[in-house]
Amino acid sequence: RHVIFVLQESSSAARLRREGSTEGLTPHLDSLIERGRYFENVYSTGTHTCHGLYSTITSLPSYININPLTEGLASNLRTAYEQVAASDELTTMFFVTHEPHFDNVHGFTTKNGFERFFCADDYDIPTPKTWGADDHIMFDYAIEAIDKEIATGRRVVAMCLTCSNHIPYNAPLDVGFTPTTTGDENIAVQYADWSLGRFMDAASRHEWFSETLFVITGDHGRALGSDYYIPDSFVHIPLLFYAPEHIASEVRSDLLSQMDTTPTAFGLAGLEWDNHTLGIDIEHETRRLLPYGADGCIAVRDYEWVYIYDANEHIPYLYDLRSDEPLRNVATEHPDVVEGMHRYASATTQTGWEIHNNPHRTTF
Repeated sequence: RHVIFVLQESSSAARLRREGSTEGLTPHLDSLIERGRYFENVYSTGTHTCHGLYSTITSLPSYININPLTEGLASNLRTAYEQVAASDELTTMFFVTHEPHFDNVHGFTTKNGFERFFCADDYDIPTPKTWGADDHIMFDYAIEAIDKEIATGRRVVAMCLTCSNHIPYNAPLDVGFTPTTTGDENIAVQYADWSLGRFMDAASRHEWFSETLFVITGDHGRALGSDYYIPDSFVHIPLLFYAPEHIASEVRSDLLSQMDTTPTAFGLAGLEWDNHTLGIDIEHETRRLLPYGADGCIAVRDYEWVYIYDANEHIPYLYDLRSDEPLRNVATEHPDVVEGMHRYASATTQTGWEIHNNPHRTTF
């Protein structure tokens, strides 16, 4: 009946126990994954929050060196959230830790389907930090606001965007959170996970918990090492659909883009909308190629290849995932693969930008 998205700042799948991490920084998310539907091949469209938020809401790709929340002609993209918000029985809500105008988050979300917006200005924080409120403060407020809205008999679709796992790291140590690790970044990661676990525990005490689909994912990952030209850890993000009374636990290996998050979630929740985007409902369709990018780069991958093109230096990179040397650039050896993937990545980016600037056109 309800859908709550948790979009976690810099949430790299590489930190999860499921993905081989032994650091133990995400015990709460690790535990939730064991009881939900987890997709292990999910990638963000870009490496900045503006890209992750944009693609999750619009199901459109990111664009080279463009902040899509602030640039372009469109202010209203007929998103899935706008369409479901038109129902007299449903309310859309957006929660963020920081002030409302950073990266035009308030302007973009409220023009694209979120009827109610909550930010640092609404929370009881006498001395805001660099990014406003700590995650757990936002989550506490969100629980109360969602509960009040549901009490009126309305369905709720809500999104919570965290920020505590972001430089400058400044996790609170006087709120019941006790880190078991060292280093500011690791402590921030552990705190963000603690806040998520606390939020889910609080939600479980409400009657609406059993009829809510929780979607837990990242806005983008975190570059934790060097492998491909765009580090995999920077774009490989977790995606969990959690509704234990309705969705059996399983791990899926489907290739899935951040653009597919909302269509899949709305499909699971039975929310109807006109999908004119580049995102798919993975329960009913299959993604053959997955486009993404980073600063100055476009990229695309499938189950066999990773292709990255540095548009500033005009250098192609191609990696063979089946090879004994998967980190070797084999672009010159497979020009046909390079051409096909480059064409797809370029076409996806160009089509998305055309939709962004002409959302009411029906043909392109």
